[in-house]
Amino acid sequence: MAFEGGVDWVKDDQAETSGNLYKLTLAPQVSLGGRFMSRPVIRVFVTYAHWSGDLVGRIGGNDYANENNGLTYGVQMEAW
Repeated sequence: MAFEGGVDWVKDDQAETSGNLYKLTLAPQVSLGGRFMSRPVIRVFVTYAHWSGDLVGRIGGNDYANENNGLTYGVQMEAW
């Protein structure tokens, strides 16, 4: 199981905006080696993000143009 959390603070003086973006990702994963850093690995992930009102329309492209939060999910494979 992999988990990632993050916080970004953004300030754009030209646009006179600032705010925070918070995100949490949960990703169950399977690898051939059975250790966390073993590769190759395949994982299913879900990420939830929330951002400040000043950043609405500036984060997430067209899909989240009028939102202050979003959810995304998918499958990844990683090999070294």
